[in-house]
Amino acid sequence: MRSRSLEHRGRRVGPAWAAITLCLVTVLLVFSAPAHALPEIEGWTIRASFPSGDPSPPVITCTAAFLIDADTGEYLLSHNANARLPMASTTKIMTAILALETLELDAKVKVSQNAVSTIGSKSRLVAGEVLTVEQLLHALMVVSGNDASIALAEAVSGNVAAFVEKMNAKAKSLGLTNTHFVNPCGLNNKKHFSSAKDLAFLTQYALKNPVFARIVDTIYFSLPPLDPVPPAVKGELRDFDNQNELLKRRAWVTGVKTGSTPYAKSCLVASGTMEGVDLIAVILGAKDSETRWKEAQALLEYGFSLYPRMLLSDIGQLVAEVDIGDYLGRKVRLVTDGPLVARLSRNDVVECRPALDGEVEFPVHAGDRLGTIEFTVKGESIGSLGLLAAQSMERPPIRMVLERWMQWCPPHLRLGG
Repeated sequence: MRSRSLEHRGRRVGPAWAAITLCLVTVLLVFSAPAHALPEIEGWTIRASFPSGDPSPPVITCTAAFLIDADTGEYLLSHNANARLPMASTTKIMTAILALETLELDAKVKVSQNAVSTIGSKSRLVAGEVLTVEQLLHALMVVSGNDASIALAEAVSGNVAAFVEKMNAKAKSLGLTNTHFVNPCGLNNKKHFSSAKDLAFLTQYALKNPVFARIVDTIYFSLPPLDPVPPAVKGELRDFDNQNELLKRRAWVTGVKTGSTPYAKSCLVASGTMEGVDLIAVILGAKDSETRWKEAQALLEYGFSLYPRMLLSDIGQLVAEVDIGDYLGRKVRLVTDGPLVARLSRNDVVECRPALDGEVEFPVHAGDRLGTIEFTVKGESIGSLGLLAAQSMERPPIRMVLERWMQWCPPHLRLGG
């Protein structure tokens, strides 16, 4: 009888003790288990889109035009781009390159009579005055002074003929197969020519030099005043503004050089930057100045339209819900800490790669930075955002664990069941 009684009692209390034991084990696991590392978050890709269809290219009336992405060299528009044409003062891009690569900016140059005697546009240099290379480069590229081009040529090579040889050697080394120079300023000559394509890639090379890029983006410039001529007591000012009218019309225009002769007509090499997109446009043989401004601007705006603004991520965008080892099955929602907008070309594929900073431990507070999402195109970063916890999460209290356990637990194992 005694043994049967104990057996009977065991049947009644066994499940209760099992429940208590399971509960205690659960509590111990919850409060003693180490923090779990956040898992790897799957990334995704974004492509450029044109909801209204591909942009239409502008109408071009000039003799030749060319448009490229200054960073990649990708052709965006080509019109008679390989034609050998007179290019007027856009020649001075090459003159500036050779001066920058040969002379120190603060080097002193004495202006020769030969320089001031040249024909065409002048920067009002005076024979015998001494200017720095940097001043002469401004006179060359901002004012378009033929006198400055001769002064720099003589400073680099001793004479113009030797300098022109350097110009042609440099053109050959850059692969400019439709370019030949006869002078450093752009005066007309049948053997002095270039193409829209060559000028675009010459400019791409030149803009890699930060001093060149700074000078061609200068709107106003002054040379030292001329000495007074009696009975005047003050010297005559030499204040100039850039011949590139586009610099004054659009804030995103960054250069580069005008050119104009009766033979070349109106020419322009223009560069622009907008939201990380750098473009170079070339216009040769426009009928007048206003046409070159209008068509160069249209080219650049068309180029930017090929890089639509894409919202890669909005602020507070949900990126993932991640398991951090919570025994109640709760997950932390990760959201972005800001918006990110970029311009993408039609061929760009943006890789969006979220990554966690490391293990996450309780407690998690709303706004905690837990990781980063990097946006890359062809392996190069175009921006990044932080990943924040969207909500707070404390370690679950015993009562919550027990309540959840009671919900999960089979009826025959519940306390008091």
